[in-house]
Amino acid sequence: QKRALHDFRPDLVHVATEALVGVAGHRWARDRGLPLVTSYCTNFPDYLSGYGLGWAQGWCWHHLRNFHGQAEVTFCPSHATLDDLRGRGFHERMRIWSRGVDSELFSPSRRSEALRREIAPGADLILMYVGRIAPEKRIGLLMDAFPRIRARAAGMGKRVALVLVGDGPALASLRRTAGPDVHFTGYRRGQALAEHYAAADLFVFPSDTETFGQVVTEALASGVPAIAPARGGVMDTVIPDETGRLFEPGNADDLAEQALSLIADDLLRTRLARQARTSAERRSWAAIFETLFADYARVVAEHRANRPAMHGSTPPDHTTKGSPTRDGVVTR
Repeated sequence: QKRALHDFRPDLVHVATEALVGVAGHRWARDRGLPLVTSYCTNFPDYLSGYGLGWAQGWCWHHLRNFHGQAEVTFCPSHATLDDLRGRGFHERMRIWSRGVDSELFSPSRRSEALRREIAPGADLILMYVGRIAPEKRIGLLMDAFPRIRARAAGMGKRVALVLVGDGPALASLRRTAGPDVHFTGYRRGQALAEHYAAADLFVFPSDTETFGQVVTEALASGVPAIAPARGGVMDTVIPDETGRLFEPGNADDLAEQALSLIADDLLRTRLARQARTSAERRSWAAIFETLFADYARVVAEHRANRPAMHGSTPPDHTTKGSPTRDGVVTR
């Protein structure tokens, strides 16, 4: 790997993980005096609590502050994440690098009545969750809220089903304990995943530890309004009464109330579905990467002006103007 990096001769190194490969890339860039940028993508400290390791949160935050503090820039996927990190003592050299969505793959045009009947037989409305079936995703909160949603929707004359798409360590136990009208599809990807999103009427996302929430954006692109907690990165995309509704984090009653408000109002739900699709269409990957590449160029220029190559290192050949690539580096 080191030989491949040396031969590639990058102008900039973008480390997208704090794990071992990220530590190695971090050190490799520093040893050669190259500009280093990092991404903060995963809320590891909050995840620890879901696995009974809350006692390690302080150490984890210390490691993350140190890791990202040595970068010229740290990219965050949402404004809520950036604000949270600043409040926890991270450096000020942070910028937003949001996420795009493939609005051709994820589209309302993929809606299929046949698939709806297959995944939720007899349902009038489908609530859907897509993602990892694991404790850190707060699936238990959704399972607590759904019986209330189902019962009150029945009083409106509407049969509601909950469909969970994904796999993970909590799947087996949820299958054993799930009540009526709860269905599991297992892991889906590509076109099959897109078809499942489009089959839903509402997307319900209980996790309040997300730095962005890519699955929420994919649901919006599919024309499905989202119900999500008023915390974390989802707040950049779930706009109340525009693309969905927000509920109080950790509050199953409020989750149920927000879902029921949209179940009861067909016209509002249809309007939000249309606006959800429109909002996602503005999030093209091309536009997202154009912004990132401009930030790369700015970092490289500032590094050359302010931090000459370290003594004894072999700097890259910068005789040709760099052009960015999707591999997280700026090449010659």
